Amino acid sequence: MSDSDLHFLADVLRMAVSRALRQFERHAASCFLGSNLALNAFGTKVVCGRYSEGLSNAAKDADILFIEGITRKNIKYAPWGGDTEKQKVYTIGAYHMFPSDMKKLQDKSGVKNIVMVHVQNYNSPENFDQLSVLQEMIDEGVTNILQASDGDLY
Repeated sequence: MSDSDLHFLADVLRMAVSRALRQFERHAASCFLGSNLALNAFGTKVVCGRYSEGLSNAAKDADILFIEGITRKNIKYAPWGGDTEKQKVYTIGAYHMFPSDMKKLQDKSGVKNIVMVHVQNYNSPENFDQLSVLQEMIDEGVTNILQASDGDLY
C-alpha cells in the first residue's frame, strides 16, 4: 500500500470516527445507564457495555471496534463502584469490558481490530503502568488490539 493510500485511509477513518463519536455523544446517556449501545457510522462501530449476545451481534465482523476497557486483576484499587471487589466488578463492569469478556466478544463477533478507549487502569501508585490494561487484554488472548490515550495524534 502506498503512502498516499495510507493517508487516504487515515482520513476516511478520522471522518468515520468523528461522525461515530458525535452520534455517541448524543446517545451517551444510554450507555452510562448500563445498556449496551452500538452505533454504526460509515461502517465504524462504537460499542460500550458488558458482554451480551446483542453486543456481539452489533459488533459482528466489524473492521474496527472502539470499546471501553478495564483492568480485572486490579479492580480492587478502583475508588468507585462499591465497597467490595464483587460490587466493583458488577458496577464498573456494566460500563467497561474486562479482558475475559473482550476475548469472548472478539471470538464470537469476528471483529478484526479493537481500539480500547476510555481505559480504566487502576493500580497501586508504585505499580502503575500506563499500558497494563492492554497487556492484560493480550495475556487473555485478545489479538489485534490497540489502546488509545488522551492526546494521541494521528
